[in-house]
Formats: sequence, C-alpha cells, structure tokens
Amino acid sequence: MVLTDREIQAAINCKQISINPSPNAIAYSSTSVDLTFGKYIRLWRQIHSKGVESPIVCPSAEGYKFAEFSKEYSDLKELDERDLYSSQMFSSWDGLLKTSISL
Repeated sequence: MVLTDREIQAAINCKQISINPSPNAIAYSSTSVDLTFGKYIRLWRQIHSKGVESPIVCPSAEGYKFAEFSKEYSDLKELDERDLYSSQMFSSWDGLLKTSISL
C-alpha cells in the first residue's frame, strides 16, 4: 500500500499510524515521510563461506527472534557524518531509528 503525504498525516491524526516524535511539515514528500536516524547503525556482516550466499531467514519459524538474529549477523557501529555519503554503506545496513513507528 502506498499512502500520499495527506493520507499519512490523516492516519497519524486518527492514530492508525504512530510516529514518535511526530515529524515536522518539511519531513513529508508526496508519498513518504522522512525519519531521523539515531546515533548507531547495524552493519550486516558479509558471509564468506563457499556455497553460502546469505542466511535464509524465516520470521514465522517458532522461536525466531529478530534481536538475536541481528546481534549474531551484524555489528553495532556509531554513525559518523562521513558514513552518510557512502553508497556502499547504504546498500548494506539496517539503520536504528531515533523515531519509533507503530502501525
């Protein structure tokens, strides 16, 4: 589903979507809202093993916990201003948001 900026704002006002802290007006574009990253990011580790391209993840598996998976396969790194300009980093990391979102 793609929501327009007005639909996102209406969903926030009706509490169908919760974003905390609430984005200011300049954070919205036509079909998105910009969120603020926190101080740290998680860099996913490259797996270097013959015959293995990446781990297969099944979130519906009994006992699956993303927190445990991410700790095992990633490293926590303090975000540096220089990192913001690294296209390699943006293609390989999962940011930890300073903003919390509930749907």
